[in-house]
Amino acid sequence: LKFVVVCGEAAMLSEYELECTDALNDAKTQLDALRKNPNPTASEIGEAQRALTTADTAIKHMEMHIKADPSLRNNKRPKELRAALKEQETAFSPYYAEWEKSQLFGGEAGTASREHRTRMAGATASLEQGKKKISDAHNMALETEQIGADILRDLREQRETMQRAKGNLNTVDANLTDAQGTMKRIEQSQCVIS
Repeated sequence: LKFVVVCGEAAMLSEYELECTDALNDAKTQLDALRKNPNPTASEIGEAQRALTTADTAIKHMEMHIKADPSLRNNKRPKELRAALKEQETAFSPYYAEWEKSQLFGGEAGTASREHRTRMAGATASLEQGKKKISDAHNMALETEQIGADILRDLREQRETMQRAKGNLNTVDANLTDAQGTMKRIEQSQCVIS
């Protein structure tokens, strides 16, 4: 069971690492596009923001799996990815701040309203994604709890089996001691008769 769990943790860790790497590459592409465009749209800003959020979430999942499996604790990859994410977040920050400022003070009413709807749609999608991840984590916790309960039940049964075996061995030992005494008495009685 431990081998399966360790392989499962390592596989999940690899999947989250791939998801994070893809998100960081996507964020880099979005940042490159922002550098070329002096007036980014809400969707362009939202795409970069979503990529950074996805990378952050994947790193958090990696860290969670590393905490769950002691054999993976020496894995430094999440720290490396966290540093790369921080670098991209720092690069993104001025673009986001400038975009927010332009939305507050510039832009047409129709554009602002459209941008606001786009931003709200992005926020809603992010909330739905977060809700799904919370639900997945909850299900994983329930499964883990069930596995733990099953293991405790198995251990209790094994303990009872071992206690019964110990009791049986004590009975066998007592019977052997009685048999030895009987054999000695028989030998002594044969020696007296002869």
